[in-house]
Amino acid sequence: MRNVQKLIIALLLCIVLLMTALPVAAAEGKAYSGVFESYTAETHELIRQDEWTLDLQERSLTVQYRYFRSTDAYGRIAPDWDEIVPALAEQTGLSIAQIVESVETLRYVGYDTIRGYTGILFPNLRTIEFGSVSVITDDPFADQPIRELVIPGSVKTVDGFTHCTELQSVVLEEGVDQIGCQAFYECEALTHVDIPDSVKRIGLEAFHKTPWLETRTEEFVIVGDGVLIRYNGTNQTEITVPDSVKSVCCTLGWRDFETQGVYTYARERMTNPNLRKVTFPGSVREIHAACYSLPELTEVVLNEGVTYIGPYAFFNCEKLKTVVVPASVTRLNWIGTFGAYSTDIEGHEDLIDPDCGWDTDPLHPWRESPTVIFRGEPPKRTPEQPNVMLHPGETDSLTFWRYELPAGVLWHLRYHPKYTETWERFTADVSASRTHKLIDRLTFAEQYEPLPYLPNGDANLSGDVTAADAVLILRHIVEIELLSGKAKTLADVNGDGRITAGDAAMILRWLVGLIPSL
Repeated sequence: MRNVQKLIIALLLCIVLLMTALPVAAAEGKAYSGVFESYTAETHELIRQDEWTLDLQERSLTVQYRYFRSTDAYGRIAPDWDEIVPALAEQTGLSIAQIVESVETLRYVGYDTIRGYTGILFPNLRTIEFGSVSVITDDPFADQPIRELVIPGSVKTVDGFTHCTELQSVVLEEGVDQIGCQAFYECEALTHVDIPDSVKRIGLEAFHKTPWLETRTEEFVIVGDGVLIRYNGTNQTEITVPDSVKSVCCTLGWRDFETQGVYTYARERMTNPNLRKVTFPGSVREIHAACYSLPELTEVVLNEGVTYIGPYAFFNCEKLKTVVVPASVTRLNWIGTFGAYSTDIEGHEDLIDPDCGWDTDPLHPWRESPTVIFRGEPPKRTPEQPNVMLHPGETDSLTFWRYELPAGVLWHLRYHPKYTETWERFTADVSASRTHKLIDRLTFAEQYEPLPYLPNGDANLSGDVTAADAVLILRHIVEIELLSGKAKTLADVNGDGRITAGDAAMILRWLVGLIPSL
């Protein structure tokens, strides 16, 4: 009898335990899904619509593009998690803590860009799937505890992983084009980095304070497609950049880009305080911050071949009186590239941050710049890549000003204290006649032209979406007329990485007003 009672008690206990475990098992296996929408406060017009799925069994959170009203050159931008997670919590009844702790994989579907810092952290994050994303910028993954990162070659611009203190390995696959400013700044556990030959430029301080960079002890640290990211030489008076370098993305007088001590030069932190001459061979195509804040620099040799001179390249070099720009230069960021800060801050108190001595508006230097002589036609802006920050403080550093000036003359450009609040001042040296003309105000200085916009679905690159684009997509599917390049990207209307009849159907549905946007 006692054995029967024990058996009954054991069975009841098992039933109780099983009933207790069922809700947990059900919760762990449940998948939630819904739609995140945002509207303008004034008119309640729909701004964006994103579909999300939280799979607790798979431990993944997926967000998928549905609609985004934007004329931004970045295209379809993924939402911030600090917007979508609270909305998700409200729709599911789960707490924010339950959601973020359950996620090991973040998945993006149908977006062009991930941008913007989010305050939401996923403590168990292990994998990020980027889908059709081509640009990552503005620190969207700062502080996340991810340990290993693989960036596919479809992502052309990589940025936004600052202070990921658990990150140990970064693998960039062939196809990645550029790495943004401070992209992996202070990732203090990062010891392994694979940078493919496709990488052409790397922003300042991209790997600042990482073990991977600190263990690179060669004089010239060159990675990717000839990108110089650090110079380890010390106490030099002359430096010639090697012929293997195509892009200089570091300072030659400082171990890392310094935004402090520009008034006193902080020589104790400089590696080459007495550097007087720098020579860039014809192999160098781009120069970013190379000669920044060199107090003794008097000579710069730029050979034919350089095409772009970026911010800080020759900034705050008191003794540099002349820079001769070769005819091969087609792009130039004038703001912050030449000139220098004043050592006398009287009258500029509102521009000085008293805590660090760094001006809050660095666009206008306060002392005269060197004379800058163009040997060919002055540079014109060329929209070759999306605007991504490659330099601290330069939120639009790849925007180039168009100089509408005649060719065939030598243009001497100078900053002058009298004109810094309006713009630069020119001295035009017209051939042998030595005729000089001063221009106090330059009306062309801010003629900004946005990147040419081609709408999603514009398979024939006409600038508009019509039924002809749907027909062209169908011809591509049956291999009558194959698409490539930008046309192929735009033909993938739903952003799933494939071109199918569904993309053509979306165009036709949009044309007759069944869906609000492509």
